[in-house]
Amino acid sequence: MAIRRVALVTLIASIIVEILYLTGTFGHVDSFVYNVVVTVLCAALAITRASVRWVATLVRIALGIGFALTICDRYGVFGPYGAQGVSWGDWAHFVAYTHQVNAFLPLSLAPLLASVANVAEIVLAMALILGIATRIATLGAFALLLLYAVAMTVSLGFASQLAYGVIVLCAAALYLSLSDATFLSIDGLVKGRIRTERHAS
Repeated sequence: MAIRRVALVTLIASIIVEILYLTGTFGHVDSFVYNVVVTVLCAALAITRASVRWVATLVRIALGIGFALTICDRYGVFGPYGAQGVSWGDWAHFVAYTHQVNAFLPLSLAPLLASVANVAEIVLAMALILGIATRIATLGAFALLLLYAVAMTVSLGFASQLAYGVIVLCAAALYLSLSDATFLSIDGLVKGRIRTERHAS
């Protein structure tokens, strides 16, 4: 499938770019460890071409955990703004960052955009971690991360989204949407039950 090949090439290119960025900023990025783990997992996904189901599942869950961690950060779970490893620390700083990322839009839209992003990430985090509607969830993650990558690049420069591994996660989400990431998922359990019921009847 041509689209899957394009997605794979995009994933490989994004991994190379992220590795170069991480090499140049070794240890100087708050999310350095998470970025390294995600990049390694995405590299495994690319090398196996998503044919190893547990690798695809680990990337799917890592995507969900990434969303969950950012949600926790903006509610102060990891500490206040300015603490080690904390990006926002509270809702007010997240809204301010939302405006910074979307500097090309009016300031009055920042609270709405922050709320929409928050709800989208909560839904995607649960769907990806639990494996509910995995194809739709991975496509949704791709779309949301692509919006983030474009907005961050336009407003803050290309390197800004590399600090959060956005480009790699975006490419991985696209590739997952074209692969089977239903191992250890509610989708997999439902499919298994349907098959069992069909064989029984």
